[in-house]
Amino acid sequence: MSVLKKLLKKSIKRNCRKTKNLGFIVQSLTVGDTLFSHFAHRKKIPASNIKILTSIASFYHLRPEYHFVTDVYSVSPLSNGVVRGNIFLKGYGDPVFLQENIKELVNKLKLKGVKKIVGDIVVDESFFDTKRFGTGWKKNKNLKTYMVPSGALSLNFNSVLISVDPEKRNNLDAPKIRIDPYTEVIKIKSKIKKDRSTKRAKLTFQKVFSKNKKDIFLIKGKISRKGKIINKRLPITYPSFYTAGVFVSLLEKNSIILKGRIKIGRTPKKANLLVRHKSKSLSSIIKTMNKWSNNFVSEQILKTLGAELFGLPGTSKKGLKAIQNYLFSIGLSKKSFKIFDGSGLSRMNRITPYAMVKVLEHAFHDHRFSSDFISSLPIYGIDGTLRKRRRLAKDEYRVRAKTGYLNGVSSLSGYIFSKNGEILGFSILINGNGCRSKRLVREIMRYLQLLDRSLHKKGKSIVINIKKRKKISRALIKNNLNKWHKTYKPRLY
Repeated sequence: MSVLKKLLKKSIKRNCRKTKNLGFIVQSLTVGDTLFSHFAHRKKIPASNIKILTSIASFYHLRPEYHFVTDVYSVSPLSNGVVRGNIFLKGYGDPVFLQENIKELVNKLKLKGVKKIVGDIVVDESFFDTKRFGTGWKKNKNLKTYMVPSGALSLNFNSVLISVDPEKRNNLDAPKIRIDPYTEVIKIKSKIKKDRSTKRAKLTFQKVFSKNKKDIFLIKGKISRKGKIINKRLPITYPSFYTAGVFVSLLEKNSIILKGRIKIGRTPKKANLLVRHKSKSLSSIIKTMNKWSNNFVSEQILKTLGAELFGLPGTSKKGLKAIQNYLFSIGLSKKSFKIFDGSGLSRMNRITPYAMVKVLEHAFHDHRFSSDFISSLPIYGIDGTLRKRRRLAKDEYRVRAKTGYLNGVSSLSGYIFSKNGEILGFSILINGNGCRSKRLVREIMRYLQLLDRSLHKKGKSIVINIKKRKKISRALIKNNLNKWHKTYKPRLY
C-alpha cells in the first residue's frame, strides 16, 4: 500500500464515525490510474455538484461563445416617433439580464426615435414553459433568494431589493421604504415603528399574497431612529410581469408615452425587431454560476438546452434529456446517476463519485471548452464559495473545485494540480452527519496537492492517456443552434 493511501485511510477513520456516508475517488488525469477509491460506485446526493453536469453539457451542446438575447418587436412601423400598435417584449432565457441592461434597452428605443406607443406592452415568455420550480424542491416559505422562479423573460435574478431607511432627520414614525428597481407591480405594506430604545432593527418580511400578477409584501417590526438603512432582497412570483413593470416605469422616465397596459401573449410571425440586448458569452455566465453557485442561472441554462436541442418551449425535462445524452456519450450507464434538476436543490438527485470524476476527466480532455470550464471553478481559499476556506500552503491556486451543500449533505468535486505536475480529478460526496466534512476535505486536499511520485516509470501510461485524449477531442461539429439570433424575426418554432 502506498504512503498516500495510508494517509487517506487514516484521515477517513479519524474524521468519519460512519465511513459508509462518504463516497470518494481520486484519479490521475495525466497518467490515467486511480490513486484512491472509497465507496466510489455508490450513488449519493451531490447537492450543487450537479452544476458541473449542467456546465459541461451546455458547453458541449451550445459552445462557450453562445449568447442569450432579449428583444423588443413591433408589427406596425415607426412613423414620426409613434408606434401605432402593440410592442412585444420577448425573452429568450437570459439568466443575467439586469437592471442596467433593461435601461440600455429603453435607451436604444429612445435613440431610435420612439416617443409614443399607441398600444399595449405584450410580454412573450413562450421560449420556456410556465413551470417555475424544479422537481423535488421544497416550498420557499422564508423568501430566500437561492430559490426563485425561472422564466424566459427574467430580471435581476427574479428578485427585488427593498430598502428601509429610518431617515434620521425625519421625526415621523414611519420610515421611508424604497423598491429597487421601482415598479408598480411590487407593493409594500408597512407596520414598522421607529423606537429610540431599539438598538438593532427587528424586522420580518412576509409575502401577503400575489394578486393580478402583483406581489404584495408586508414588513413588520421596530427600527432605531438612529439606525442604518436595511436592505433585503426578496424573490418575486411572476418574472415576466415584473420585468414588464420595470420596462414600463423606465419608458415613463425616458418620456416615452404609453397608451396601453401590460398583457401576456405571443409575438406574431410578421413582427419586426426594433431593439435587441445581447448577453455576455455562455463561458462568462457559467463562471458566475459556478463561482457563486447560482441556482437560478443553472435552471435557466437547463431550459435553454432543452429549447435549443429539442424545440420550443424549453422545459427542464428536455434539458435533463440533453444532459443525459451527454453522459451516455462519454460511456456512463443509467445506473450511475439520477438527475431531476440543473442546480442540485432537489434531494432526489443521485450520482456516484466515479461518474462525477469521469465527467471531469472528459471535460479536462476536451480542448473545445476545458479552459473555460476549469477557470469557472472556485479556487480553494481565494474566491467564490471556497474563499473562506483556510489556505492549504504557500503554493496557491492548486485546487479548483465546485462545492455543494444541503442539510446533511456536503460535496466537493474538481481538480488538483499536484506538486509533481500531475493533474488529479476528484469527487468527495458526504451524505448524513457521520463525518467532519470541512476537516476531512482539508486533510485530503493537503495530501493530494503534495503528491510527489515519480512519473519516469509511468511513461507508457502517459502515452496511452495522450492517445485517449486525442480520441475524446473530436473535430468541432458545425451546428446552427443559435442561427436565429442573426435574424430580425422572433423564434417561433
